Amino acid sequence: MQEKDIVVEVHGYENIPAPGTEENLLKIISNQPASCGMYWNDEIASYKEGVYEGSCGPIPIHAVAVVGFDETPDGQKYWLIKNSWGPDWGDKGYMKLIRGKGGEGHCGIAHWCAYPTFDDTGGSHKEKGPMVHSSHEL
Repeated sequence: MQEKDIVVEVHGYENIPAPGTEENLLKIISNQPASCGMYWNDEIASYKEGVYEGSCGPIPIHAVAVVGFDETPDGQKYWLIKNSWGPDWGDKGYMKLIRGKGGEGHCGIAHWCAYPTFDDTGGSHKEKGPMVHSSHEL
């Protein structure tokens, strides 16, 4: 086994407090990413760029990682979503989904979410399993 500096280890998960709302998701995303199910359709599957506020599918059938939030220079708020389809989908593997619709959010993004629970390792130790590093590239 190799010694590595590991910042945190994932030890479980918690579901977003019910009912899943954009307000609850914002509290979670302020600290770490969340895995969320969302309503999905062909229009979303064809997404390329910009803040998406188009139609949504009829049932929650696709899981994504909500990795952040921001707003455009003109003030349009959005969730930053990473899809598992790789960098050829969307905007280099990401999507900006309109934020601030209230309730469960556009396409139900805040309704079905879970987020990892972490333990601070406090330094180097032998690698035991899945790791989460503190930085990622967008």
